[in-house]
Amino acid sequence: FISTGEKSGELIIKPVISKLKKKFKENLYITAMCGHYLKPSVDRQIIDSRDFGLIGFYEAVLKYRILKKKQTEVVHHLRKHRYDLVILVDYIGFNLQIGRAAKDIGIPVLLYVGPQIWAWKKNRIKSIPSCVDYLALILPFEETLYVDTPIFAKYVGNPLTENLPKNYDKKTVKWNYFQNGNQNKVISFLPGSRLSEIRSHIDTIFDCITELGIIYPHAKFIIALSDELDVTEEISESCRDLNQKNIDVILEVAKTHNVILGSDIVISCSGTASLEVALLKTPLIIFYKTSFISYLIFKTVSLVKFIGLPNLIMEEKVVPELVQNKFNTKNLTHETIKILESQEIRDSQIEAFNLIEKKLSGKNATDNVFKIIDKILLGSRF
Repeated sequence: FISTGEKSGELIIKPVISKLKKKFKENLYITAMCGHYLKPSVDRQIIDSRDFGLIGFYEAVLKYRILKKKQTEVVHHLRKHRYDLVILVDYIGFNLQIGRAAKDIGIPVLLYVGPQIWAWKKNRIKSIPSCVDYLALILPFEETLYVDTPIFAKYVGNPLTENLPKNYDKKTVKWNYFQNGNQNKVISFLPGSRLSEIRSHIDTIFDCITELGIIYPHAKFIIALSDELDVTEEISESCRDLNQKNIDVILEVAKTHNVILGSDIVISCSGTASLEVALLKTPLIIFYKTSFISYLIFKTVSLVKFIGLPNLIMEEKVVPELVQNKFNTKNLTHETIKILESQEIRDSQIEAFNLIEKKLSGKNATDNVFKIIDKILLGSRF
């Protein structure tokens, strides 16, 4: 049984499933809680996870009854069918409860993408062994956190490094994709992968584009979205309003890598997208805004100085972060101009991004996760 909550989780487990099917053929039966992207790869989808567009603690409370009902459905299913393995992919708040129930039933549990315990009060790690038997970690510094626990925890590599474009020329991408020479700026925004994130960020983004459009009248502005989000018409209308003011802004759907490669700067919501930008060596600003209550809880329990993965991996501030009240039109416009006008800042970021790539290279996450699952299913010793 596989449980995912978001498309990002489906993307990284899908190639693992392909390898498992190739080996076990008709002797493998997979049931899942997943979205439409993973559905064709499994034998049965019991719950569609696309309804879970959450963002923070407070938002999860508001949808508590829905989430609890889905958890109950999954647990009932596990009790009825008794699987050989439960694989949880990210989506920690929901999936750890599934893991706990599965372990109580006696089913081994693998979690692919570890909980961000490095960001929380240290005692949170004590609850993890009651939910998980095996951990496939995607950040190199996480493995040592589990040395004193009974969990088999292994850094498998970062799956992002497997799916990014290689052997590209940024100038060529910029010209071919945008029909834009180097003399005109391409400024792109990644507002988030969840509907609630986009609604928290989009007004400030459009206000920033309006300001930057005055300063860079020949610039092209791009807003990049996932193909799963039902806000394209709403955002397209706002883009058309700015077009009427002679500001060249377009919406691109499901073309994130081309957008990143063809941009002079990407202004990205924190999360996986910000690490993609860093690995594709494009100057970057990270932002994030959630509800006041969610942010208050986060600040109360969090131990980390940063929220962006590039900064966390480097353990220093290599790109600007605009969080909560600091995420406003004035700050966003100022930071964007500062980076666009400074070759030194851009070079410094690219140098840091090269180091991040080096830290994450050398391991194939798909192969390593497959090997862990193979051993579990065959009953081999670790």
